Amino acid sequence: CERAGCGLLLDVTNLFINSRNHRFNAGRWMRELEPSRIVQLHVVGYSIRDGHWQDLHAKPIQDDLFELICDVLDYAPVRSIIIERDANFPCNDELIHDLKKLEFAFEASRTDNSLGTASF
Repeated sequence: CERAGCGLLLDVTNLFINSRNHRFNAGRWMRELEPSRIVQLHVVGYSIRDGHWQDLHAKPIQDDLFELICDVLDYAPVRSIIIERDANFPCNDELIHDLKKLEFAFEASRTDNSLGTASF
């Protein structure tokens, strides 16, 4: 990123599921990145099959994943968040719920980082 002068789209869901499958601390790993480079997030809920965590782009965003999203938002100057769903498309109410939670977390991280992570 530094040599190219570009920002980073951080796939928070993949970070989350890889931390579970490979047993590492996602927050600690994320803090090894330069915060000013993390400018966009990609999120979708995860699935668990046969004991393995997966990103199938088919679930709503779970609360433990929202906790990691808030951690990233508190750490980095994120400019935008992308929600991706490729299957099991939600009704409008479910999508609006996720969007409002993301908006709340985004705004909370911008208004007062001293409050810590937003809770839901």
